[in-house]
Amino acid sequence: MAQKRKMEITVVDENERVLFSMFQNTANSLSQFYTQSVTQQKLAFEAGQNYALLKFHEWIVTKLQEGKMVTVPEIFAYLQGKLNGWMPGAGLPEQGGNESDESGGTQGLAASSSTSINQGQGSYPDMQMEIASDRTID
Repeated sequence: MAQKRKMEITVVDENERVLFSMFQNTANSLSQFYTQSVTQQKLAFEAGQNYALLKFHEWIVTKLQEGKMVTVPEIFAYLQGKLNGWMPGAGLPEQGGNESDESGGTQGLAASSSTSINQGQGSYPDMQMEIASDRTID
C-alpha cells in the first residue's frame, strides 16, 4: 500500500512538473512576443516619422522650385490638412470660406500658432521662412 501511494505521488509530481514546464514555456513565449511587438511598434512609429518628414521636405522643395516662398501659415495649413486627411493631389486647402474653416479650420490653427511663435520676438505677421533646397533629410 505504501508503494502505491508513493507511485501516485510521483505521478502527481511528474504531472505538476510537466504542467509547470508548459506554463513556463508559454509565459516565456508570450513575453518574447510582447517584446517583439513593442520593438516593431517603435520601428513602425520611427518609419512613419521619417516618411512624414520626407513628404514635408518634398513639399517645401517643390514650393521653392516653383519660386514660391513658404510662409508659416502655409506650413501650418499643410500640416493641419495632412492631419485632417485631405488627399495629396487636391492641393492646399483654401484660406477663406472652405470646409476646413467650418470644422475647426486651418486658418484658426495658423493664426494661433503663428501668434505663439511670434510672442516675445515682436509681431511679424508677414514673416516668411526660406529653406535651402539642397538639404537632405537623413
